[in-house]
Amino acid sequence: MRAPTASRRALLRGLGASALALPFVPILNASGETAGGPRLVLLFSANGTVYSHWKPEGTGSDFTCPPGSILESFEDVLPSGRKVKEMVLVLDGIRMRLGGPADPHQQGFVSMWTGCAVRPGNFTGGSGQQAGWAGGPSVDQVIAASLDPTIPYKSLEFGVQSDAGWGHRVESRMCYAGADQPITPESDPYAMFERLFASIGNPADPEALRRIAQKQSVIDSVMGDLTGLAGKVAAADKQKIDAHLQAVRELEKRLDAEVSGLCEVPTLRGGIDVNANDNFAVVAGLQRQLLVAALQCGLTRVASLQWATAVSQHIFSWLPGFGDTLADRHHEMSHNGDARLVDVNRWYGDEFTELLKALDAVPEGDGTMLDNTIVVWGNELATGYHTTHRVPFVIGGGAAGYLNPGRYLDYGDVSNTRLLVSILHAMGLTDMQTFGNLDDGSGPLPDLT
Repeated sequence: MRAPTASRRALLRGLGASALALPFVPILNASGETAGGPRLVLLFSANGTVYSHWKPEGTGSDFTCPPGSILESFEDVLPSGRKVKEMVLVLDGIRMRLGGPADPHQQGFVSMWTGCAVRPGNFTGGSGQQAGWAGGPSVDQVIAASLDPTIPYKSLEFGVQSDAGWGHRVESRMCYAGADQPITPESDPYAMFERLFASIGNPADPEALRRIAQKQSVIDSVMGDLTGLAGKVAAADKQKIDAHLQAVRELEKRLDAEVSGLCEVPTLRGGIDVNANDNFAVVAGLQRQLLVAALQCGLTRVASLQWATAVSQHIFSWLPGFGDTLADRHHEMSHNGDARLVDVNRWYGDEFTELLKALDAVPEGDGTMLDNTIVVWGNELATGYHTTHRVPFVIGGGAAGYLNPGRYLDYGDVSNTRLLVSILHAMGLTDMQTFGNLDDGSGPLPDLT
């Protein structure tokens, strides 16, 4: 299928004033400070890693990811001219806190972003125990609930065949609104496109043209809101608002001229089976493109991308050396110590890098969207042998200046809940010192900022 196309002016009008205001007009809170802050993206890949091929060489800022290693693409160059490794924090020594009646895959998948134990339930795991859902919310949902409620989507959950083999059960849900409240990721990029951008309409459709024509100018709506606000704030803040009113008017002129690069809506082609194993890589690319577009267009500030499920049984048929037997499945390989696991995890590392490149390609302020985003890539286990120490976590982005990236940090042995508190602090919730019912410590990871 070919997605509808529209002019950028029609696009931005179609998105509505709240969507346009976020990327270009600061929202002032009660103190007059600029609100909004960085964006958050959570990523997941399954079945642990191959630590000897994941661990970088060197320490601190003096680290390298040699050819053939899982993180080798971190030596690539971003659109801004920086190397990828200059914009990442490779975190070693993170131990996954586990709890509840479940097998390690289930426990790790739940704890990864919630810091909570698995509750009793009806899902039989590898241990034979009856697992349920998480005992509390995931970190992304706590952050999303704290943000400006006028953002069109509080959060967006993208998936890539995230029900494959499991359906609606604990192995396929990593985000939670609260205890026993899993959030289902959208694994169909065509459905996600429709959800995000269908209101734009097709310019060839008379009904869509009528809807667009009846809408008040987005710029005029924003101008009205800011003009009203200017009479209620201090003189210093009024000067800021006046400056932004002028900036918004300049933006309107640019929109009239159809200047590109403001909010790129992706075009989806084809009509592929999004659940076919061999289309996994294609779907992953489409979802990545949609995720970046949603952030760029101001539709959300919190998103997640779940590659497959815990205990993933996908076959990486697009990589050399893979057949179609039980031994070719990801989970089986992770238990057998198959050498091809390095290729599997390198592919995920490359996907992580492609996301960072896409964010870095969007200019924003004095830097790029990557500078103002925190991207966290995690796993439910350290290795397929169900080990939970040295679970591979990587952070990308600058979190609007909060993070000091470009380093490999080995923490020795610390709980993943310290990382969750760090994510909260990076997103502005600095009063929270613990997270989840498994947390027996306090505070964020040291040395990230």
